Amino acid sequence: MKKLFFIIFPIALLGCPAYHDPDDSGALVEPNFKSVSENIIQSKCISCHNPKKKENGIDLSSYEKILAPEVFPPLIIPGNPEKSSLYKSVLSGKMPKDGRPLNQKQLKAIYDWIKNGAKKEELPKPTPEPTPEPDPDEPGDDEPGS
Repeated sequence: MKKLFFIIFPIALLGCPAYHDPDDSGALVEPNFKSVSENIIQSKCISCHNPKKKENGIDLSSYEKILAPEVFPPLIIPGNPEKSSLYKSVLSGKMPKDGRPLNQKQLKAIYDWIKNGAKKEELPKPTPEPTPEPDPDEPGDDEPGS
């Protein structure tokens, strides 16, 4: 019984290796092309899907190549990740072929990027409207005579 304890206890403390993702660096992958490209495509896909190798005729080296109309089935259908072959391939675990599957944060970033229209550029963050400065000549709400 003691032997079983010494085997199970360290696993319980460290977590089950089957569910631990050592590739998960904790880096935030945002749902935009720049982040998806830098944090996922460049590290997990480009070694096989580049201008020279083009495995299965797929080149992921640029936004234009990823959305190229001559690729069939389409890698990306803006607004529809469920029909986008790139998303379906990574979701199913078929890709990356020679590496660890994408983690949930990476899958969500790709899904959200495609769902939001798969735009090349990040949408600008809204800037708050400036609040007008109070006129020093007008009495305020807390001044007498208002």
